[in-house]
Amino acid sequence: MILRNIYQPEAGHKKRWISRKHVVQKNRKKQSAYLAMCAITKNEGWYLQEWIEYHKMLGVEKFYIYDNESTDDTQNILQPYVDKG
Repeated sequence: MILRNIYQPEAGHKKRWISRKHVVQKNRKKQSAYLAMCAITKNEGWYLQEWIEYHKMLGVEKFYIYDNESTDDTQNILQPYVDKG
């Protein structure tokens, strides 16, 4: 997240500073597009949940994960995400 602030004057009002985070969130509500990520995995279930949660914090909204015949518990780890949509 960008931590610097920007100046946004309002007509007839005193100068005020707002955070870029506020501007991004305000503009994001108007957008219909989203950020998606595509990945291939094989036997990487041990860190898949951490990987997904990290990228969700960065703004990824949809994940397309292709399982290349994993023999570990990858499907069980991904199932809660599949159930949520």
